[in-house]
Amino acid sequence: MKRIISHNGTNVLVAIGLLIGLFVSIPIPAAEATNDVQASCVIGSSVSCPAQSPQEIYNLYGTTANGTYWLNVNGTATQTYLIMDRAYPNSGGWFLGMKGTKSGGSFWYSSAQWTDQTSTLNTSSLSNDVTTEAKFNAFNYLPVTQLTAVFRDRDSNAFNANGSGSWGTNSFAGHTWAETIASQTMFARFTANDNRLNATGILTSNYELYRESNSGSAKLVFPYMTGWYRYGFNNTLGKEYRWGIQFNNESGAADVGSSDVVSGIGLTANSAAANVTYSDNLTYGPNGSTGANNPGTSSVPSGFQIWGKMATPSMATPASLTKTTVGNGSVQLNIGAASGAAEYAVQYKLSTDTWANSTTVRLLNPNASPTATLTGLATGTYDFRVWTRGTNDSSNSSISLLSQTIDSTAPVISDTTYSTTAGGDSVYGKGDSFTVRMTFSEVVTVTGSPRIPIQGLSTKYFTYYTGSGTTVLDFNYVIAEGDLDADGVAILSNSLTLNGGTIKDLALNDAALSHSGLSATLFSAVDGVTPTASTVATSANGQSVIITLSETQSANALSGTPFAVTVGGVRDVVTSASQSGPRITLTLTFAIIVGDTVEITYTDPTTGNDTYALQDLAGNDVATFTLSVTNASTETSNTSITLALNPASTSAIYRVTNYIVATVNTSGRVDFKLQGKILAGCRNLSTSGSGPYTATCTWKPSLHNAVVVTASFRPTGAGFINSSAAPLNLFIAKRTNTR
Repeated sequence: MKRIISHNGTNVLVAIGLLIGLFVSIPIPAAEATNDVQASCVIGSSVSCPAQSPQEIYNLYGTTANGTYWLNVNGTATQTYLIMDRAYPNSGGWFLGMKGTKSGGSFWYSSAQWTDQTSTLNTSSLSNDVTTEAKFNAFNYLPVTQLTAVFRDRDSNAFNANGSGSWGTNSFAGHTWAETIASQTMFARFTANDNRLNATGILTSNYELYRESNSGSAKLVFPYMTGWYRYGFNNTLGKEYRWGIQFNNESGAADVGSSDVVSGIGLTANSAAANVTYSDNLTYGPNGSTGANNPGTSSVPSGFQIWGKMATPSMATPASLTKTTVGNGSVQLNIGAASGAAEYAVQYKLSTDTWANSTTVRLLNPNASPTATLTGLATGTYDFRVWTRGTNDSSNSSISLLSQTIDSTAPVISDTTYSTTAGGDSVYGKGDSFTVRMTFSEVVTVTGSPRIPIQGLSTKYFTYYTGSGTTVLDFNYVIAEGDLDADGVAILSNSLTLNGGTIKDLALNDAALSHSGLSATLFSAVDGVTPTASTVATSANGQSVIITLSETQSANALSGTPFAVTVGGVRDVVTSASQSGPRITLTLTFAIIVGDTVEITYTDPTTGNDTYALQDLAGNDVATFTLSVTNASTETSNTSITLALNPASTSAIYRVTNYIVATVNTSGRVDFKLQGKILAGCRNLSTSGSGPYTATCTWKPSLHNAVVVTASFRPTGAGFINSSAAPLNLFIAKRTNTR
């Protein structure tokens, strides 16, 4: 039942999303029916289950790990980098809208990145840094009520690594400007003029705009002039900036057009910088202290980030929450409708567990009296809660129903026996009643005609006829003309079916139909029929196909020759076959996975009885057949790939040849990637060896940092599927020797 959002540093989320396609945008699925309960998901963790806001993720799971999550951005599930750490300013919940390098030119004032709401840039660079110029759709479309600009990575007079400015010491690791604004998109804010400060003299109440703190003696991080100043958004009078501040040594607003000092983001010829275009004794420039008078003309660029915070979720909490017991580990939650609800997030957990480990389902297209039926609950004490959801909004609190006892223990079959005898000749003849008795762990009631297939009699059944309201049920069959099994009939384990009826305990839990089988004996003999294949299914691990015949087979020396198994049209060669009672187990060359279409053809080797045929104990051959195989495989892959350094280590060595070894379970080709990009010389490498197979990438790191290496594997054998390795997290260490 556990569903946990897991993150690691700046590369987050569920490894599947990052490797298959960063920032793939897929529309949120539309509900097709009223009160449509979707499959469980962790909201914010996948393209099919986006969050409405960062705060919603925290509200649901208490998540505090920074990294990449999926948000609903303009109606599309979009990967977005979030600050979830509550130690960040204003308790976290920030999303990254834009970031730029100190030398980049993507975000000058006239760039289309500011003026075109549909434009984005390097959207796969989802990391908390300023090493890449990037603009995300979160900038274009997510509504915000707070903005933070972070200035980082400056060549000279570096910003305090522990943060400074509006937020003071902060986890953003840079100098900050912060603004609270009316709810709007970042795009709207940076394309509309808003002069937030216009005054004469230095910023006596806003020193943090150009000093480390709101103190006139704090370290100077941006230049200023004594005279007139203006600060705000999308300024065109004087110096152009999208978010910045300009100074002039004049004394009136009319003179701001000749400003000599400007700092900020989106400048005329800088993405982010501090510029002095004319210096005199009224000009002060950064010098690592409180400022240098008359510093000279200069331009000091810096990297930057723009973070946004959405409004606190404000939708109404559901009015009420009750439950109706359905049975079979199911419960119906009855939700008091909340105004404006487009859907509801329903969570449940064992009362002893935490909400971080809860299961979440989405209730789409709710009607005026929403209900959500939850299934698969084990016996125990549960907590339930429900949240309201809308576009980029949700409720900030939930309605809860705590400590609810669920009884989902199903009646079980404890004993299965024949309860009649065949008479002196030990053979059931025409008109004889043949009864199987099943004993249950508690009183059960029966409706309809549940039945048990008779192995040895084609399409014949022991059918329920008495015992409802007790712990013992009898299933009966009257032998008909033409039935023939001289060696005795049998029933397979777990073959009881409801046949449209029901078997329930007094608490409405459906009985578990698992039961032991009854083997063929001389005392269960009837006149027999030609054996037939009753079921053909894969094993749970997909490695074999199991043929269950209608009666016990002779222990012939089976070979793979009579069997042809195809998986999705590809021949899967049978390597061996074994027999046990009515079951024939065929071992396959490659494993079958979930969703495969499987077909088996058995060809009787000759027209008569023969050594390698399927035949009953009397020597009757099973006729040639072609059948679709029930795919019971739970496997999702029949190949594997793992990565490791050779020799094994968690550190690679800078500018030294390192070897990354991929180990796979069949022959094929491997692509190695560093940070999502193919490593030079490591594309399409063939494997070597013969179980296990390996491919080795030779790599000489060019940077000192923590990196993620991944690999994808394409098998060459028919029937095998591609697979991807789990990320290999490495730290590139310096060489211990020198050149």
